[in-house]
Parts: sequence; structure tokens; C-alpha cells
Amino acid sequence: MNNIQFIQLMDLPDEILELIFTKLNTVDVFNSLTNINQRIDNIIFSHNCTLHISLIEYSTNDDIVPLYDKQIERYCGQILEKVFNNIKWFSLDTSSLDRVLCFSTYPNLHLLDLYNINMCTSFYLFESKKFYLFFLFDLNITKI
Repeated sequence: MNNIQFIQLMDLPDEILELIFTKLNTVDVFNSLTNINQRIDNIIFSHNCTLHISLIEYSTNDDIVPLYDKQIERYCGQILEKVFNNIKWFSLDTSSLDRVLCFSTYPNLHLLDLYNINMCTSFYLFESKKFYLFFLFDLNITKI
């Protein structure tokens, strides 16, 4: 007779679940786990799980692909409004940069990873008046 016991996800303590969720892609966590139950929502919206928000996805050949407009709208409307004070680090595709940064002020944001940036986009962001965006929202970004 086998005395094998199976541990299910919900059997794990919150601290272990939080650690697991911080290692996963933010998009996957929010797409797959929000609204399962209150306990999971409390964990994925907790301070530690929302320090780094990565709103990028990878294709099957590991290229970074932009999120769909509806996904960005959902993250801004349902997720970022709950965690904007926690975010210290954003990883964004340049196509979603304006919408995400203009959505709210992020008082603790210090690091910004930009993906899919080309020469034209970099000029638009850093050489033109668009760079004013960083000052307009009083972002304390120390590293891009």
C-alpha cells in the first residue's frame, strides 16, 4: 500500500505562494490567477508580488511581443489602480509606455526597462519634448 500524499497549490503557505508568483511572468500571473479566490488575489496584489511589474510577453522563439490594447486597458483599469504605490520597477514594451505611465503617478518607481525600442522611438522618447513625460509625472527613475 502506498502512503503517498499529494500537496495541492492551496495547501502551501502564503509566503511560499508569494515567492512562486514573484518568479513568474506578471502577465501570466494576472491572466491566470486573478479572481480565483480572495486568498490568491491578496497574494498576487501584495506588496512583494507587485514591486516589479512586467507587461511584456515572449513569443515561442523568445522575441518580445507587445501586449494587445485590451490587455493594456485591463492592466491599467483593474490591476495598476490597486498596486501603483508598490511598483518600483516596470518592464514595458515601448508601444505601451505612454498609456501605462500616464495612467497614474508611481511614487516608488525607480527602474524602467524598455523593450522593442528603435532609433525613431528613442528619438521620440529622449530627444523630443516627449521626454517631458518623465518630469511631468515626477518620476524618480534612476535607471532606464
